[in-house]
Amino acid sequence: MTNMNSILSTPTPIVGTSGAAGLQAQSKRFEHELSDCVNCASSKTPEGKAAIEVIQTMINTVKLRLDDAPAAQSGSAMQLAGRM
Repeated sequence: MTNMNSILSTPTPIVGTSGAAGLQAQSKRFEHELSDCVNCASSKTPEGKAAIEVIQTMINTVKLRLDDAPAAQSGSAMQLAGRM
């Protein structure tokens, strides 16, 4: 069971992870945390609802960064191809 207070006080940072593989790993970890929170007895409390909202926001942020990652990678490939 996930401790709601620990999620609210120290959310796992999203910054610092580069590349699609790192972002996918973070997304998977947040999805697991979300599952733990939703299935926890305290998920109906105000603290539990807040923790779920925080984790959902983190998942959405990672997904947005994942969506942007291929565009950045293909842009880099184009720049390299233009140098040849």
